[in-house]
Amino acid sequence: MMPKKNVDWSKVAAHRDAPPATSEASARRTDETPASQAPTPETPRPKRARREPKFPASYRMPADVLDMVDAAVEAAADNGVKLSKEDAVAAAIRDAYGHLL
Repeated sequence: MMPKKNVDWSKVAAHRDAPPATSEASARRTDETPASQAPTPETPRPKRARREPKFPASYRMPADVLDMVDAAVEAAADNGVKLSKEDAVAAAIRDAYGHLL
């Protein structure tokens, strides 16, 4: 069994509270450090793609326009194409104003 070593805790506490000693040589060394040895900043981790919530579209349109949208949806259904009202409105807007982009 090894004998216990007596530790002078006052010296340990004094050493811990003292600021680290810096000499001119060590200060010069840090200034002369090449950029290749400089620590690189952490790159942020890629975040998971969040799913954007989809809210129902709400439009205030005249009754005749609503009738046209319903007719477009029914005509597409007759041709075997599933077209929602929102898709019909988007297609009509693209057709009318697509040349502006």
